[in-house]
Amino acid sequence: MTLSEFLKILHSYIGVECTNQDYIPFIVTLIMRAPASDAEVQADEQNKYYPYNGLESEKDYLGRIYNGKALPKIKARMIKKYYDTSAFLDAFDDVDESARKKMIGELSAYGIKCSVETLPKVCEELIGLLIDAAAIGIETVDASSVGDGKELTLPVYDDTDLKNTYGVHLLAETRQLCPNDGCFKPLYQDTDGRSAFDYTIVQVNPKLPRNTVDNLIALCPECARRYMFDINTEKMHRLEDIKLKITMLKEALDIMSDEKLVAGVESVLRKISQIPVTQVMELNYNPTEVVKKMDGTDASLFFKIHNFVNKYYPDVETTFKQLEMEGTVDYERFCSQMKYEYKDLAQQGLTQSQIFDKLVTWLAGLTNEETGPCEVVVSFFVQKCEVFDAISK
Repeated sequence: MTLSEFLKILHSYIGVECTNQDYIPFIVTLIMRAPASDAEVQADEQNKYYPYNGLESEKDYLGRIYNGKALPKIKARMIKKYYDTSAFLDAFDDVDESARKKMIGELSAYGIKCSVETLPKVCEELIGLLIDAAAIGIETVDASSVGDGKELTLPVYDDTDLKNTYGVHLLAETRQLCPNDGCFKPLYQDTDGRSAFDYTIVQVNPKLPRNTVDNLIALCPECARRYMFDINTEKMHRLEDIKLKITMLKEALDIMSDEKLVAGVESVLRKISQIPVTQVMELNYNPTEVVKKMDGTDASLFFKIHNFVNKYYPDVETTFKQLEMEGTVDYERFCSQMKYEYKDLAQQGLTQSQIFDKLVTWLAGLTNEETGPCEVVVSFFVQKCEVFDAISK
């Protein structure tokens, strides 16, 4: 079944007043939560929250998606970010028993079995599977397993062929570290002065094809075993989220211009002399490895910081020293301010991801620079030890 085929069935029972071109924006509002934070409300006002907003300029393209064109991966990912089917389920309250039976008959042609009572939950599962598939570039799904009530299972398989085909890509997107929550172990072993890769390729969603890189992830053997032998919906959704975040991060990092980023970093550092020191803080002169400072709740944040530290730490440190010699920047003065800002945010009970984002926003606002270079500078201070404290293991 394709998303288009399901939407055409659904259209006869829910949102019947919508035109074909308006149907997708209508359904999107039923499977995404409404904007909540100030940033989300602002994004919505700028038509950047929902993947489609029913604008006149979108009509032709929306009509083509309704009639069979694939939903772009980036749009499906926007839906998954704020996925919430509460309103979708509520919409079935207006579908009477007679209409439900007719809809059940139409779904049965695709091997889907359900009752009048279970129809809403089956449709919820089906649209979720179709959006998951679109997010990794798959247009057609086997819908016969939807609503069968069976537990998720992953068959035991030899991943040798997968490693030959996808291994390089998957190791690159994980920076050769296990991305599972709380792990970050190296995906290689050092023995007698030699390094050898030690990882397992896992199929993230067992209901979607295995032969696509966006449905595969490299984990350390221990995390892979735990996932494959005790998979459930909650674990699958969490691993999908991890995979999606590190995929999008790799894509974003791949298109960044090193030359532009380094120039931006220098511009940020030249402007920090203008930042007022609120309070002098005692500094830490013993840098701690980034991996020892992350709490394991956001793999994409770890990989972002890890990447920026590996690539740009020498550039940032050299620029700092140069600006100090010029008398442009008081290095310790700014370290003190960065640590103060971090401590203030940490005391508010924010997560590491929230703290990182707020520090980047703070620095970008004060220097009037883009966020990319500011992320590099904040990452430097994570390594430097003024941002985030070592985690007790």
